[in-house]
Amino acid sequence: MPNARWTFDATPAAVRTVRGRMSEIVREWGAALDDDMYAHLRLVASELLTNGLLHVGGRLTAEVTLDHPYLIVEVTDGDPRMPRRGTAHPYAEQGRGLALVDAICLLHGCDPWPPGNAATPFCP
Repeated sequence: MPNARWTFDATPAAVRTVRGRMSEIVREWGAALDDDMYAHLRLVASELLTNGLLHVGGRLTAEVTLDHPYLIVEVTDGDPRMPRRGTAHPYAEQGRGLALVDAICLLHGCDPWPPGNAATPFCP
């Protein structure tokens, strides 16, 4: 089962790079995804990585695994607190990330994992 992992300092540039690299490597694996599914992959990766950047900082680990028929995206941070789904004002620019992950992914969750948490959506 194809798998790739990146550990990096949480910066906006690193989030962009890892998000793009995830999409590229899944294409290299020959995953049977259409353009909408690649857009969903980028969106889910972006939301999870950005949550780590904005709410935790420090070092993040991102992982993508193709386990037919699932594409598994994981982001692990160093915060022992579990992420919480927010409620955003209609005009707010933030606060919808986990709701988007919920809407896009077949399954998702977060596991406490010392020293932080691993957020794992499973997308078909």
